[in-house]
Parts: sequence; C-alpha cells; structure tokens
Amino acid sequence: MRKIITARHLTRTTPNWHKIIDNALSEHGVGCRCDPAKSNCDPQIFAHQVGDKLTVSCSHFNFVLPSEETQTAPHILQHIDYRNRLTQRVLELINRYRKPWLALPDALLLSPWDASQVIAAYNDRWDDFELPASTLSRLINHTQVRVHGQRILMKQLFPGRMRWIGEHLRRILASHPLLTDRELRDRLGSGYDIHISTRHINECRKKMGIPARKERLGNSTPNHFLVSQCHLVGWGRYWRVVQAFMRSVNSGRSAIRGGTLA
Repeated sequence: MRKIITARHLTRTTPNWHKIIDNALSEHGVGCRCDPAKSNCDPQIFAHQVGDKLTVSCSHFNFVLPSEETQTAPHILQHIDYRNRLTQRVLELINRYRKPWLALPDALLLSPWDASQVIAAYNDRWDDFELPASTLSRLINHTQVRVHGQRILMKQLFPGRMRWIGEHLRRILASHPLLTDRELRDRLGSGYDIHISTRHINECRKKMGIPARKERLGNSTPNHFLVSQCHLVGWGRYWRVVQAFMRSVNSGRSAIRGGTLA
C-alpha cells in the first residue's frame, strides 16, 4: 500500500516534523509496505522534477514538495518511515488483541484498551524504539482503517471504559427501555459481571446521550416499538420523534376529556 502526502501538508511552518507527518492525509487509508530486511536502513530516495515541483518516492510512499524544500526530503522521509513502522506495529497489535471483534463486529467485544495497556503490549514485543503516548494518540485519532467493508478511525478500536459500559447500556435498553439506573446497574452486574455504582451508570448514560427513565417514560408509557428502536438510529435524534409522538397522544387525550372532538 502506498502513502500519498500532498505538498500543503509538508510546509516548513514548524520544526516538529512528527506532527506534520502524523497530520498528513493518506489516499489509501493506512498502511505501508515494510521490508524487514531494510527496516534499519535509511530509505532510498528517487526524485523526478517537473516544473517547480519535485516528486520524491521510495519503496514505502511518495509525495510532492516545492523545489525550494527538496533539501529537507531525506529528513522528512526518515520521519515518515518511522511513523509507518509504528503504524504497522500498532496494526499487528490490533490483529493480535482484537481477534474476536475482527471475526464478529460486536461492540461488546471491544473491551477497554487504554494507551498505557497498548504501550505495555508494544514494549513487550519490540524494544528497538519506543512508542510515545502522544504519538499513539495522534496515530489512532487521525488514521483510518478498513474493516468489515467500511472505513473507521483507528481510535474506535481503543474504547474507554465509559464508552464500553455505554454500549452495554444500549444493548440492555434495546429490549428493556424503561429500566431505572438502579435496575441497569443490577443487570450489568448479573448479566455481564460489570459492577459499578448507580452514579457511574448515570454518567455513562449521559455521555452516550441516553435519556433518563423519566424522560424516556414521559407523561405516559410511549409506544414500546418506538422506544425499542431508538438504539438503531441513536437516542438523541430518535428521542425527538418519540417526544413528538407523545405530545400528539397527550394533546388528543386532552381534547377528548374537554369534549372538543366529535
């Protein structure tokens, strides 16, 4: 796979080339061809100039630089090669530690995996150069991977604990939409062996945009089918539909009680 970086992402606006490379756009998503036999060698550079643009290529990637910046090409290529090797290794860790999810894309299979755990797994396998937490953060937040036929940001494979619990709440509420936070806490403990406080349930629910039971219930019990479908399109958007439905129901009841309907 070849990495394409355009000139506007490689202007000399900052001495921190790591950030320039990390923020560069890739035409084909993520990845590169890495030859282990050459991993410790400087990349070979092939240049071809057309007008005021210089195309610089090597075995892993190619990009275009203005001619006045060609003297920095070897330095930039070294940083790109460093980032590509880190990317390849992180992908190897994903393949190793996310096999259940790669086989079956169920959000509940993506257990919490924070930066310290990823770096520890990295250090257990490689020791030639380190993976800084800041580099890992930029890598997973700006890198796309193609899995199960769609592109996703790599950071989706590294959920925090709150998001992981939130996915469990969505799954429970899909079939039992009117449970209280205390009942949700009990379901998590008995069904998934997740033991947290009711307060933590409340925080996770708010972060995931899931309304409280009182808001889900409204003035009377909503249509069960409408509520059970909220998880398919997102609570935030669909709840507005449910609220509009309940307003129309309650308006009709008030009109009947007032004798205004025939």
